[in-house]
This record gives sequence, structure tokens and C-alpha cells, in this order.
Amino acid sequence: AAAAVVGAMAAAAETKRGAAADPPRASRDWSVCGIDRLELPRLGISFSRGGSKKRAFSSPVPGDAKTKGNALHDESHTQKLECEEHAGLFLSARRSPALDALLSGLPHALVLEARDGDLKVLLPAGAAPRPALDRVVEISEEDSGAPGAKQKRGPSTTKDLAVVAAEEAAAVGTKGFGTDTVLDRWDHAWIRNANAFGGGHYVYPVHSSHAVLEATSLASALYLCLLRFLARRYADVCKLADLCVSESLPTPEEAQLWSAFAGVAYDPAPDACAARLRLSVAAFGTPAETLLCWDVEPELASYVATWRHVGAACRLPANEERELLDSCSQEALKSPLLANRASYLYLRSRVDESVAVGHPDAPKTVSEKNVSQNGASTAACPLVYPDLPPHSVFDLVDDRSCLEEGVTGDGPLGKLAGLTHSFTQYEAKDVTGAAGLQKVGEWLDAAGGAFFALDSAYGFPTLFELLTGSTPLRVLPTDDPHRWGCALLRFVPPEHATRRGTLMSTLRVLASSKRVAEAAPKVEERGVGARMAAVFAQDGAIGLLLRRVQPFLRERAAGAGGIPPSFASRWASRRFTPPDMVAVPERGGVFGTPRDAARWALPKFPDAARTRRSFPMTSRLPGAAAGAATAWGGKHLEQVHVPSLVAAPLAELGLEKFFVFEDGEDEDEDGDERGLENGEPMDLPFTVTQHVAAATPTAKRTLERLRRDIQASASSAEAAKAARRARRAGGLAAATSADGVVDVAAFQDAHLKGLAPADAKAVAREAAARLTSVSSGDSSGDQGSCPATVKARGALVAVLRALRDLAARDRAAATEAAAAATSTANGLSRDPSAARAMLRLGLNRRSGAWAEATFDDLVEGLLCSDGEKILARLTPGVGEAGAAAALHLAAEALLLTS
Repeated sequence: AAAAVVGAMAAAAETKRGAAADPPRASRDWSVCGIDRLELPRLGISFSRGGSKKRAFSSPVPGDAKTKGNALHDESHTQKLECEEHAGLFLSARRSPALDALLSGLPHALVLEARDGDLKVLLPAGAAPRPALDRVVEISEEDSGAPGAKQKRGPSTTKDLAVVAAEEAAAVGTKGFGTDTVLDRWDHAWIRNANAFGGGHYVYPVHSSHAVLEATSLASALYLCLLRFLARRYADVCKLADLCVSESLPTPEEAQLWSAFAGVAYDPAPDACAARLRLSVAAFGTPAETLLCWDVEPELASYVATWRHVGAACRLPANEERELLDSCSQEALKSPLLANRASYLYLRSRVDESVAVGHPDAPKTVSEKNVSQNGASTAACPLVYPDLPPHSVFDLVDDRSCLEEGVTGDGPLGKLAGLTHSFTQYEAKDVTGAAGLQKVGEWLDAAGGAFFALDSAYGFPTLFELLTGSTPLRVLPTDDPHRWGCALLRFVPPEHATRRGTLMSTLRVLASSKRVAEAAPKVEERGVGARMAAVFAQDGAIGLLLRRVQPFLRERAAGAGGIPPSFASRWASRRFTPPDMVAVPERGGVFGTPRDAARWALPKFPDAARTRRSFPMTSRLPGAAAGAATAWGGKHLEQVHVPSLVAAPLAELGLEKFFVFEDGEDEDEDGDERGLENGEPMDLPFTVTQHVAAATPTAKRTLERLRRDIQASASSAEAAKAARRARRAGGLAAATSADGVVDVAAFQDAHLKGLAPADAKAVAREAAARLTSVSSGDSSGDQGSCPATVKARGALVAVLRALRDLAARDRAAATEAAAAATSTANGLSRDPSAARAMLRLGLNRRSGAWAEATFDDLVEGLLCSDGEKILARLTPGVGEAGAAAALHLAAEALLLTS
């Protein structure tokens, strides 16, 4: 809210006014409140209204010259809130899509702007970033009446703060996962540590591309990293990780920032896990290692388990992963997950990097595949597996005894003596809805712990009725009685379920197919006669049923469709045997390419040892595609004259419009060689040959050396005089080379139009006279400027305006060059025939499987000895030539902004 208010004030302060002075009291509009000073005590910063006019050489607004006429006074007065602690900065209301994306997750940021257009972001150090849910819970615990709870605030205050926390979390715009950022401004210990060194705020310079914030101190880097983590911008956290450590002991401010990372220590996202490990790698061997709020070993195990789901922007290089594994204890490395990962990374480090990293070419991989198949080079990583957990053996029994003649099996599995239980008939209302669920509970309770034993009253009869659909058990309207029977069949005691027998075999066959179960014979003892027959039968009701079911099953098995195979036979046919080892790198596909090579292609540059690079003097891409319609670039970039940009950047101003070359001799030019052309030409201006000391060999050699030096100096002066005369005679055309580069040295003999040497002397005399009158207190000398001063001011204003326009064109060209560089490095194409390839590339990058080069990566690639090779691996088809073209455009973008 404070940032929004200050932003509105900044916008109000930048509104144009008609005059520099305030209007008279009687004519003032009291509905409008002016801002003279703005103080932010907790930030330790203040702003005051600037009283100076806007620069007259700033870019004019279209139409102003027509309405106001005079070019020197066509700019209206503007008043800005200028920062008193940071000279040259004022509150800015500038916005752009790139800047809005940069400020995402920074709800309390203030944007400051310099006179040259550079931006800086100010963040208050006293606002402690916390996850919203954690903060609400913490307040509730502190104000609760539990033993040991801190009694800091009353019950009413607790409610108010909770409401404020919820409102602030909603204002951020993110929801869920407990990572909504709340800025706690009531933590006095935090504020005291943040203001210990007199700061109260952090200032971050903004790159001209509005894509990067630059941290200027360790505390500012930690604060920005914490905010990025809470905003779930994990890629930015990984980039800031190397800036968050130092060899010195942490200050109280830095220590509390490290402690604040406890709010993101339990973020379960795979990228969050990778970001925490990047911070751990950066903190190894520094005092900050003891301040980490997480354990490395569990984080590493979680990272390895979810490695395929980690985005390329957050993925750890192989060397950092090995460093983390080396820091683990021996007990942790006994875990199969970490042990396999350590073995894999060790063997992978011994494989040629051109094979194991990047997007290999198809013909090359075919030959490598043939070589590996011939046994020339192979690497296999042994695998360790965890112990298999105990599981049920219900599905391991292959029992088809129900298809045999007679009743087989021991005990209740085959002998029907004593199994005289009758089949209970249930009404639909008794086994539907809540009544059905209650009935299932009764069946389980009635067994006395031996759930659905086949010789119990609720064993074989109940399960058979459920499987055949005779008992319409439906807890939900969409339930199927057959599914209920299959589920309850698992409750048969193991001593019955794991042995062969007719009864259990019959139930298994019926459970394997719903169609067979529905077509099976049903129980016929529904009438009184059937029940009496079952009583006097030798095998009872179950025996009578099996005499009809067994022939049916044998007939069904011999038929065309048959009966489904048993679960045991199906598991045996589908049983998976894990490999004992895996090839490194693991290959697959038609060409035998490494499966994970593209995932290991990361924009990580190991060194900055490159001292110089050579690029062509052109903005066009090299090769046949330089003039194609699909080449990346822009209208401003194509107008850049690279040779002039390198040798003479000011030549693009059109110097002939502002400078003039005049003929004539300098006043002191004839006196430069005085004494050299009169008397003894090209000799000593004094005579010492008659002195006694001059006759010694040393003196003679010294005098001879002096004569040679004077002759060389005279020759050099004569050559410079001739060159000066030639430049004056030839003008700007003589100072311009064949490729359009202007020799700036030629302008040492030129002067501004309207500011001839005589005019310059007049301006100097006027300035001296004014200075004298001011120092003496005499105001009579203030009679206005002389014509020479007016002309000089006009000439300078014209040059400054041209410089401002040139800087604006250079910034536009630099933006186009940066966009062209990243597009070229990432293999983007505007050719319609490459639409399928672009779709594949976009999907892989959007999912995080493949890495994407940013402009920061290109800058690092310029300094890396193998920058082209590393960039060429990121995108298939780019190659080292395309990577070199991308680095060329990146260098041009840097040159345009330098």
C-alpha cells in the first residue's frame, strides 16, 4: 500500500506545470495539494521537490516547437521528488512489461530514476518477508494461552494482525501452497539489525534491458534471494546463489536473513529443492554453512528422486552434484538412491563430454553406436536396489482345482462334511446404502477375527452370492456387487487362501471374470422343498451347488472364450526383472543417442579466461542467411555503423553539422620553431664548444645526442604542422576513411559553429566580469548575455540534443541486438517450414527439459574460453557457428550500451 501511495505521489510530482513559481495565493486551486517534501523514516530516506527546470536539451515532445516557438524555451517546467540520500535519483513512474515482470513478487518496491534514464529499485530492509500462513500461525501461538507461549499482544490485537496478514497476502496476488508473502513490519529485532549500519533500505541497479536486478552487497543479495524464493521464482534464486555468501563472519543483519529462509525450507517443489541445494553448494566452506535452515542429505535425496522434474534453469551441473554427494555421510550413501547416483556420476565424468552432454548429431551417434557395439568403449553402472517390502501372496497361487472331477482339498477347502450352512437371502433394502455398509461390518465382526473363513456362516455362501450378484450389495448407487465380492475375497484367512481346494478355486475363477460369474448357476434352495432336500443330502446345500457349478466351469473352460487366466499366471508373464547395471550414457532411439544428454546441456560456464574475441565489422549475421527474411534484427540495429561504433562512436552524430574547419595559422605557430630557423638551423641554440670541459669524449657524445634530439623534434613539429594544414584544407572529407570511420583527432583543429575562437574569448571575458561583479556585490553587471554567449549556448544545446537522440537510438539498437542474440542462441526461426521443430523446441523448454540461453548467459559465454561449444549444446541445430553469431550480437549490444 505504501508503494502504491508513493508511486501516485511520484506520478503527481511529475505532472507538468505552466510556471516554475507557484501561482498567487488568490488564484490557487486549494483542491490540489502540492508535495514539497516526502520523508520515509523507517527506510531512512527522504525526497524533496526539485526546483530546477527540465533540461532544455531533452528530447522535445512532438508539437511543442509549433506551439511555443522558441527552441530554447519549448520545454515546460517539471518538478520531481528527488532523493536527498542518493544524489541524482528521483521517484519514477516509468513502467514497461519487462519492468513489471522484473518487479513481480516485490510489492513494496520503489522505482528511482536518474537523469540519464537509468533505473534503480529501492526495497526497505525493515520489512521482514514471511510466508503468510506461517505468520498467522505464529501470531496465534504467541497470543495463545498455552504454557510457554509468548504473551506479546492481546487477543484483540491478534485478530487485527491476522486480518492484516490475510489482506496483505491477497494483495500480493498469489494463492495456495503457503507461500503468499507477507511483509512483517512489527518485528523490532529485525528492524534493529537491519538499521544497525545506518542503511534501512537496499538499492538495486536495473540493467538497461529491464531484465536483471543487480545486488550491490551481501545483505541486499540475501534479501532479494529470499523474496524471489517466496515468489516461486526459483531460477532467479539459482542465479543469486553465488552472491549470497562471503568468507567473513555474517553480521546480525545477514544472520537474520539466513534465518528467514526457514519459511521456504519445506517448499516441496522440485525446483525449490534444487534452489536450496544451489545455496548449499555456494555456502560450503563459508561461515554461512552453519546458518542453513535445511539438511543437505534429505534435500539431495529428494532432488535425485525428482531429477527429471527439475527445470533446466535450476538443474545442478554434474560437478556440483558430485560435490554434494561427497559431503554426505557414509550412512547416507548406503541408500540405494544415492549410491546409484554416485556411481552413475562417477562413470559419467569419465565419458567424453561431447557424447554425454548436448544434442549429438545423428550420423555421429550412429558411428559411436557401432563402436560401442563392437566393444571398443563401454561403461556400465552397477545398480543397487532396496529390499522388497512384504506383500500379500494371495495372487501368487495358481489354483484350477475346481475344473477337476470331484471335490478336492483338505479341510474346508474340499471336505464338505460339516459345511451345512444354508444360503441366506437378503432383501435389497438390507444391503443398500448405509444399511449395506452396516451389513459388511456385521459380516466382519461375526467371524471373530477369522474374516470370511470358508467354513464360517459368512464364508463361502456369502462370497459366492456377492460374486454372482445374488446379494445386491450397493453402498453407493453405482456400486457393483461383483466388485464387493472381489474386495471381500481378500479377507479370507491366509491358511485358506494360499492352499489348493475346490471351494477357494471356484471363488477365484468367479472373481477373475464378471461375465463368468453372472452366467454361473445360482443357488436353488429358495423354496421349502429345496431346503429340505439340502438338509437330507450328504454334502448339504454347498455340495448340491458345486455339482452344478463345476460342470459349468469345465464346459466354459473348454469353450471358445474359455475362462480368464489366473492372477498368478498373469503376474508371472508380466513379471519385471530389473537390470543389474545400466550403460553410461544410456542410449536409445533409432540412432542410439544418449537419452539424458540434452538434460545435461546447461548454460554453465566454468571459467572467465577469455581475454579477447574477434568479430566481423557488421550487424548482419554471417553466412548465406544474412539477407534472408527470417534473419533476426531490427531497423535500428541495421542502421548501426559498426566500424564507427568501434573506432569513433561520436561520428554517428554527423559532426560536420556542428563543427567547422577554418584555414589560417595559429597565433603561436610561427614561434614554435623560433630559434630553429634563424642562426644555425637544426643545431643547438647555444655554443659551448670553447669550454674546456666540452673537449672530453663524454661531453662530445652528449652534445651530439642533443643535436640529434633537436633535429628529430624539429622534423616532428614540421610534420605535425603539415598534417594540420592538410586537415584544415581537406575538412571532414579528409578525416573520413574509406569504410566511413571518422578520425576524431582531426577535430582538434575545428571549433563549434557559432563558437569561433574569438567568440570563446568574448564568452570568457563576460564570465569573468560577472564573477567579479558577483564577488563585489555589484548587480549592475547583470545586463543579460552578450550575443556570443547566446550563440554558444545554442550550439551546445544542439550538440546535447543530438547526443540524447543518439543515445536513444543506441538503446533501441541494443535492445534489438540483445533480442537477436538470444533468438539466435536458442535456435528460434521465423521460417514457416520450421514450425514443427519450433513446436518441439518450445514444448521441451516450457516443460523445463531443455535449457534456454538468456542474455546473461551470453555475457558469461563471451568471457568463457569454450563459450561457443557450451552454447552450441543447448539447442539442436545451432552449432558453433550459430553460437558465435549470437556472441557477436551480444557483444554489439554491450558496445551500444557502454
